[in-house]
Amino acid sequence: MKELFLSQIDIVSRLKPHGVNLIYAPVGSGKTSWVNDKLIKSVDSNREILYLIDTTAGRDQIINDNHDLVTNYSDQWELWMNGNGRPTWGAFPENRVPVMTFSKLAWAIKRNDGLGTGGLKHIVLDECQNLKIFQKYGNKEDENVLKLLEHWIKFVIRNTNIKVTALSATPRQISKMFPENDLHHVLTEEEKASLKTLKNGFSKNYVSIKNILSNLPNGKIVIYTAHIGKMKEFCEIIKARDNRNVEMIWSRNNEKHELSERQREIWNSILTKAIIPNDIDILMFNAACLTGVNIKSPVDYVIVHDSDEDNQIQARGRVRSDVKGLYVPRGDYIVIPDKFIGHPLYKAEKEELAKAANVIVDGHMKKFSYISKSIRNSRFYCFELTKSGKEAHRNREKGKDLTYHIIKKQEKIV
Repeated sequence: MKELFLSQIDIVSRLKPHGVNLIYAPVGSGKTSWVNDKLIKSVDSNREILYLIDTTAGRDQIINDNHDLVTNYSDQWELWMNGNGRPTWGAFPENRVPVMTFSKLAWAIKRNDGLGTGGLKHIVLDECQNLKIFQKYGNKEDENVLKLLEHWIKFVIRNTNIKVTALSATPRQISKMFPENDLHHVLTEEEKASLKTLKNGFSKNYVSIKNILSNLPNGKIVIYTAHIGKMKEFCEIIKARDNRNVEMIWSRNNEKHELSERQREIWNSILTKAIIPNDIDILMFNAACLTGVNIKSPVDYVIVHDSDEDNQIQARGRVRSDVKGLYVPRGDYIVIPDKFIGHPLYKAEKEELAKAANVIVDGHMKKFSYISKSIRNSRFYCFELTKSGKEAHRNREKGKDLTYHIIKKQEKIV
């Protein structure tokens, strides 16, 4: 069956006010192109559409790719939204869609103690799931500000005729913001199944990321892991065995870990041309680049270090072409160093074990309580049981008999 892009499906006529129109479509199916090719053509003035996106990288790439159709936020836009005075239209052109991040609009709402809706007819929420996810991060004030945006969107859908459309390849978190009766599922299941998807020559589930990094395949490789510390650790593992050029990028706004001039050059190449510089063999990126960043230059393999399925989908989706292979963690993946096998584990040892196991889900390292569940489901490890059948969580000496916490099964870990 021929695969379709979103623009080949009649979507605009299905959009409704008084709810969230959810377009659940795979990465690479043309969500942004649909906005440009179809939604923009349905309005009299492009400024009647507001395009919201989760990250500054995503915003900048949209503006770079579509500079004749979209424009960055300006103070004139706020005047228009609130009906305060006459905007200078040269600074807020009629033929441009304003694009801004969730955070930028949230602060505008706070600054205005609420915000009007001007002459809007459509609001697009690109990567809508991150409006909810980002509320868990940052300082308390930032969290509250994003909550203001969530409340503003709910006000819009319940009190205006503006059509709100959410775009996402991983919409699980969206239902945590909007109840089911507020969601309008735009595409049928058959239409979803017909959409263009990114292909992998093979998909491999690994147990040990360090084994993969020590034996990387030949070719251009992109690697995702959530945190900068892990990126640097992985970089050292690769360089100890591999002579290829490895580079890393993370948020351009990170004040604690400032980017080098070389890293900024890489960012500029990706945001303006969607290309990894030719001299880079292996590029690592973190959670700051998990959405909104598109790489169109050839890539052979993608490696994802995260057990969360949504993050695996998004990380793979940064490479906007088919690849030879995709490596993701196995569902029960865990590697426990030998120093923790057959020895008593008290509170300090459990914390140390959690760090050593380094199980990452949704960008966060899981604690021992999560690790213990993984052990119970593992092909490679299990808990020693006491004579009464309970798990032996501590070392108890009874005469000459010792019980241990974790034991290794006789099965090879690869």
